[in-house]
Amino acid sequence: MDPYLVPKRERGRGKGEPPGRQHPVFAVLRALVILLFGILVVQLVRLQVIQGDEYAQRAEINALREVQIPAARGLILDREGRPLVQNAARFSAAIVPGDLPERGEMGIFQQLESVTGVPAEEIQRKVLAGIEERGLFEPVVIKPDVDEETALVLRELEPVTPGLKLLMEPTREYLAGPLLSHTLGYVGPISEDEYEELKDRGYLFQDRIGKTGVELTYESALRGRPGKKLVEVDALGRELKVISERRPLDGSNLVLTIDLDLQKKVKEALEQYTAEGDNAAAVVMDVRSGEILAMVSLPDFDNNVFSGPLSDEELTALVDAPGKPLVNHAIAERYAPGSTFKTIVGAAALQEGIATTSTTITSRGYITVENEYDPNVVYVFRDWAALGALDFYGGIAMSSDVYFYYLAGGKADEGFLGLGE
Repeated sequence: MDPYLVPKRERGRGKGEPPGRQHPVFAVLRALVILLFGILVVQLVRLQVIQGDEYAQRAEINALREVQIPAARGLILDREGRPLVQNAARFSAAIVPGDLPERGEMGIFQQLESVTGVPAEEIQRKVLAGIEERGLFEPVVIKPDVDEETALVLRELEPVTPGLKLLMEPTREYLAGPLLSHTLGYVGPISEDEYEELKDRGYLFQDRIGKTGVELTYESALRGRPGKKLVEVDALGRELKVISERRPLDGSNLVLTIDLDLQKKVKEALEQYTAEGDNAAAVVMDVRSGEILAMVSLPDFDNNVFSGPLSDEELTALVDAPGKPLVNHAIAERYAPGSTFKTIVGAAALQEGIATTSTTITSRGYITVENEYDPNVVYVFRDWAALGALDFYGGIAMSSDVYFYYLAGGKADEGFLGLGE
């Protein structure tokens, strides 16, 4: 047969090759195509059928974000309405892990290192720890309290840097400084234990809460109620529009019974008679109402240092400082009651009829008491001075030890029966 009359599909067939058999190369290619198509089908089934709900939910989370709006913390004022604290703002650099790209995140960390000074490896560790503790979409602070110049740079980078978030965090300025440090206390970052206890009440891991003093005691009133808004964000985490919003409810203002002017005078009086590092405390109370007009504890400290980052060395220096300045010695230490117990003895003597306000006792500067079992043993208890004849009011006014020794224990050899008889 003329070879030019043979069909084209037959011409390339080798000699002796049976009709209908393909070249091995084409068989391998066809098998690869079938395999790849099968893998694609399996992957589509997994994504759309098996894990469809999960990925749909993840896509929705990526598109919608719930953002908390902090409430303004309530102010604290003295009895005359003078502000003792004011709210301020500080900026912190943060990362939202869920907004980071799947690849190239280390490049972002290195860029932030050049701006904030925080090593890229440290940023990575903080982000990983934040994911483990709080999930993908809770901001992780990598550099708290950045200066104004750094904040401006971060503000420019934020729209074009995936995951970067410049947080404006509320903080406190204590206008009287050390004068009221023990009374007012201070706010600080929430600890892990505090967060676990308070997270169901709307607290976030980056919140600051009252740690001591009035700031701690009235935390719930001062904090107010944070607001929330549901926003739509793009792939970089930038806010596109607000879907819904609940406005915050600012915290309540507190008016203390403290008189700022009297507080200053009491502190000045104590400092005149104490050396640096010595302990001293004074409380001025309105005896008619029980209101505390002044409360001073020395040594004191500046509670403004807790409004910003505090290093371990700085905290250790405060804790170990002479006189324990962080302790409110007016209410937080244990002391012998001393002459304050005289009021209790006096009230009991009047109530039991042991004495009246006209009962007169003579203080010669001491009192002698024989041992109950051995009369040869005589104890001498001294007054601070020989004060002479005193009635009840005089005993209180002169703080006579002898007068109240008589009221408490009596003096049998003089025919006076005290509370102990």
